[in-house]
Amino acid sequence: MPPTVVNVQVTPRDLNGQNVVCRIAGIRPHVRGGVIFLNPGDDYELRFNLNPAHGLTWANPPFASRQDECPNPGQNDPEFPYSGKSGANTFIVDAAPRGQTVVHYMLNFDNAGGGQSHCDPIIING
Repeated sequence: MPPTVVNVQVTPRDLNGQNVVCRIAGIRPHVRGGVIFLNPGDDYELRFNLNPAHGLTWANPPFASRQDECPNPGQNDPEFPYSGKSGANTFIVDAAPRGQTVVHYMLNFDNAGGGQSHCDPIIING
């Protein structure tokens, strides 16, 4: 069975040094209130689409993840591997959650000044 595609719209709203406040939006039931909700045992293709603002673009890599804690840059939970970019403003994560957990993820941005910034939302499995 093919994975369920979940489109996640990421809109940077406020930039404060390295921290970015992002609006995370998408279609229910998988995205609501800025949180991604997934069912354990199902496979997903998460498509993160950046609505450019504040001169931000996706960094390389744009995604890091870790269960129950904030990830370090480049760290990925094995159930949430970064799969690559599919365009200048989109990247894909092939998610295969197997348990009821909270996954913290980091969205990484390059900014127009040459530095990097990030946003730290969550995914709830269960």
